[in-house]
Amino acid sequence: MTSAPRDTIEALTYEAREAIGRGSPYSALAIVLMLPDICGNVDFPNAGSQSRYVRWCDANLADDFGPYGGDAEGMIASGDLYALRCSMLHQASGDVSVQRAKEKWSKVQVTTELEGSLPVSLASYNDQIWVSVEFLTDCICRGVEAWLTEARNDPARVAILADMLTIRPSPFHAAIGDVTIDTSEALPTSS
Repeated sequence: MTSAPRDTIEALTYEAREAIGRGSPYSALAIVLMLPDICGNVDFPNAGSQSRYVRWCDANLADDFGPYGGDAEGMIASGDLYALRCSMLHQASGDVSVQRAKEKWSKVQVTTELEGSLPVSLASYNDQIWVSVEFLTDCICRGVEAWLTEARNDPARVAILADMLTIRPSPFHAAIGDVTIDTSEALPTSS
């Protein structure tokens, strides 16, 4: 993406990719694990968190996370991705064995493709799967970007997207010794 993000979802995909570029894999991982939750809420607003996450991933990420070369061993299922989201965002852990959403793997090892290391996007051994944060970020961001293109043509989704949190510059400007308010823009009022 070369232009400035137009909305919250676009800003999050941009920031996830930027985090990879500046060597901040934890930031990228946290963002991309949140994105299916956010997008799933747009598509399935009345579903529970796990249901909407898994349904959204099944619909939008299956091509990237499905079986490689017909080998079901080398895949990460939507439930495993949700289990990683829960473990990482709530406990900073890759141990998904206690997550009720897990489908196959008991541990997800997240790797990074550092210079000089063997780049492995997705691999499995016994009950563990290894996935590179770069691969995960790229796959989920591409899925979200494709979904967003479609979502922008649906008025119901556009209404939900328009109501998302937007981080804006503060209208407050500090001066040495006192605080002043920039009145060039009116502050929102509550009704």
